[in-house]
Amino acid sequence: MTGWIVAGVVVAVLLVFLVFLVFVPTPSAPWNTTAPGFMDLKTPRMPLSTIVPMPTSPGNAADDYARAMTFYKQHKGDIDATGDAIDEKSSYNVATASADPWTYPNFKICKELADMVAAGTKKAEMHYTFVMTPQKLKPFFQLKYARDMYQISLGPFQCYQVHFDRKEYPQAEKRLQDMMILGWHMFNERCLPDMSMQGLDVMTYTSEYLERLYLAWPDAPKNKVRAVRDFRYQLGEIRENYSLKRKLLWDYLPLSIDPTKDEFRPGDVFNMAENEQDKAWKTQAILCLGPMKYRCVKRGDVSEIKSLIAKYLKSSDPLLKAAAECSNAMTIQQYRGLATDFSDEDE
Repeated sequence: MTGWIVAGVVVAVLLVFLVFLVFVPTPSAPWNTTAPGFMDLKTPRMPLSTIVPMPTSPGNAADDYARAMTFYKQHKGDIDATGDAIDEKSSYNVATASADPWTYPNFKICKELADMVAAGTKKAEMHYTFVMTPQKLKPFFQLKYARDMYQISLGPFQCYQVHFDRKEYPQAEKRLQDMMILGWHMFNERCLPDMSMQGLDVMTYTSEYLERLYLAWPDAPKNKVRAVRDFRYQLGEIRENYSLKRKLLWDYLPLSIDPTKDEFRPGDVFNMAENEQDKAWKTQAILCLGPMKYRCVKRGDVSEIKSLIAKYLKSSDPLLKAAAECSNAMTIQQYRGLATDFSDEDE
């Protein structure tokens, strides 16, 4: 009798397992996203106020940055030309050696661009996505407007370079502080990760020039050198985390030619769509569900993709809802197109 009971229990367990396997298939488990803190909201441990004064004015800095972006596109050639410092007779060296460099047309344009950026950096907040852009998302990673915003840092940078070479160190510091706040605004928008990563890059290279400035400036507060170095190191830690997240949600997304070398893990996307604490990366994970409709074949994954899209189509957050709408509407033709044009640069 005992044997029959044990056999019955075993059969029952097998039947339950088969029922769940057939009728309730499980999605893939996460692989790279299970490390403690991986999906925490990333921010430098050191407050930015340790490095630069923080802005406090009301308003949306995106208004000023949008004007600066338009101005940069109109004068890109003139601004780029100010970097010419090949010999003593170059326009840069002539202007730098003059009584007033800003009377030279190209450098006057640089100063105008830098002042537009400076106007934005006085404001405490910056909201560009869904304010200056349509409230609709595309199934890409790169954002043209984020790349354009990165470019406007060239205005204050060129002004910094002139001031530095003229040993006008306080003025050079102010331009670098503007660049740091621009990068901080981009990083802290927390809407889409390409904007955050572009902001990280602006802050990182700006910190390198801040260190150079403080080392050359006799009256500079020397404690700033160590602070800038520590801050840059912390930015690097965040950049490393972001780089892996980009791989998980974008670089590994195209269908691998050799399935044995496929590094795409659907479970990581599911995990980030549900549990990522940075809304920018959570949004990107939801956007990733669209291509996954044509990328995944496991029944549990297919079911989870549909479930997550349906969940976020009902979201009260406009950004998450727009990401779900983009994924829901994605066609097989669009997915195949991602393999050849994996950004929105042409749009």
